[in-house]
Amino acid sequence: MKNDIPVDPLARNFNVIYFEKIVSDYVLDATNVRLRELSIGYSLPGKWLNKTKISRVNISLVGRNLFFFYNAAIDIDPESGYSAGSYGNAFEMNAMPATRSYGFNLTLNF
Repeated sequence: MKNDIPVDPLARNFNVIYFEKIVSDYVLDATNVRLRELSIGYSLPGKWLNKTKISRVNISLVGRNLFFFYNAAIDIDPESGYSAGSYGNAFEMNAMPATRSYGFNLTLNF
């Protein structure tokens, strides 16, 4: 017998989220390869510091969450979540993307 009863998509979504029914339409592959952190540094030569009280200087640039090499769930960050509680694990719903950040480090040893 053919099913000819339409189902309201809003009702289907309500059932998935609030009654915890897993529907295959909402299951995505979370495989991803990303550049999580990149740090490039340089230590100044010791002979440049001979006449100072500084024994070592290290300068570095740092970038975090720079980009994905591969992300199977194209528009979704697999590490984002619906909430911090146990109910929100593995759910993605209106989550903010991971913050991309850039920084500068200066290390001085005396």
